[in-house]
Amino acid sequence: MKDSLDIQLNSQLLARSAAYALFSNLVSSPHEGHILFKDIQTVILVIQKDLPFQIDFDSMTQETKAISKKEWQKLVRSYSGLFEVGNDGPPIPIRESAHPSLTFKREEVTRYYEYFGYEINENSQWESDHLAIELEFLHFLCQGEMTSGDALSFQLAQKDFIERHINLWVSSIIYRLKKQIAHPYWSSIFTTLDDFLQLDLKWLNTNLDKVKEAI
Repeated sequence: MKDSLDIQLNSQLLARSAAYALFSNLVSSPHEGHILFKDIQTVILVIQKDLPFQIDFDSMTQETKAISKKEWQKLVRSYSGLFEVGNDGPPIPIRESAHPSLTFKREEVTRYYEYFGYEINENSQWESDHLAIELEFLHFLCQGEMTSGDALSFQLAQKDFIERHINLWVSSIIYRLKKQIAHPYWSSIFTTLDDFLQLDLKWLNTNLDKVKEAI
């Protein structure tokens, strides 16, 4: 019985980890070897099978599948204008430190990374607060939980990091996207990411109580 429960928990961790890796890729700059998942439905079906909660990926799937090669080039060009550059900063900051309404402490993010041994590529050190990197860190924490033997510390870190560094930020991105003339592809990604974060937080809160009881 315990073995089957462990297998289920590991499968859930792998699915959550894979979901964070997918979102990390989807919000990263398409100028940097970005992969357009034309087979995204296959990827999502594999993830959905073992997630500990149900989530609707349909809008993101349909928007991605509908993009032509010509449209994709427009999306690549629109990424910088929306998320990276602007006379007064980007309209929708994709780096936490560039967001005017957030109280950002780089040293806090750095402490998270250093404590759990998360290493960023040398070329990306300057953007350690990029949303794609922070989502990749959550992927890393899920992976680490499987091998650490310390589920409590890793799940607490996931919960705290989402609440302190990602949750309000993603909600703000969605709000700002509604004020921009942006392709629905971007809205579908960030809306689905927000849905995923809320469901994952709810699951983490419930599961943390079980982990604490088992100690």
